[in-house]
Amino acid sequence: MDLEHFARSGLPETEKKSLVLVIDSNADSLWLASQILGLCGCSSISTTKGLEALEVVQQKQPNLILSELMLTDIDGIELIKQLRQTAIATPIIAVTTLCQSPYGELAVRAGCNGLIKKPYEVEELVAVAATHLPQVSFLF
Repeated sequence: MDLEHFARSGLPETEKKSLVLVIDSNADSLWLASQILGLCGCSSISTTKGLEALEVVQQKQPNLILSELMLTDIDGIELIKQLRQTAIATPIIAVTTLCQSPYGELAVRAGCNGLIKKPYEVEELVAVAATHLPQVSFLF
């Protein structure tokens, strides 16, 4: 094995992890999501700020975005609209306690690919990852 080549190129393309951007104003929720995603074989980037998330999307190009709708610096619906205006095709899943409210419907109209309820339930988050990320592997 050519270790120098491996070190330069990182993991072979078939072994690269899917990257998930998690946007949530609650640090405990960010931690929980990152732990669950890690068990699925994904890497994650977390932020509590929607405006920072816009920059992260441009720089890192995640494979999936999980976004809370109630953020402190920007309305979650507005964030989704701005993400879609950048013409990204990345799946966006809204994370909310308001799934059954008109607010959840607004998120879908703004460009979300789905909704999951908060607090995170392991099975639901794993199902979302498996649906949108072809490289997800379950390590538990």
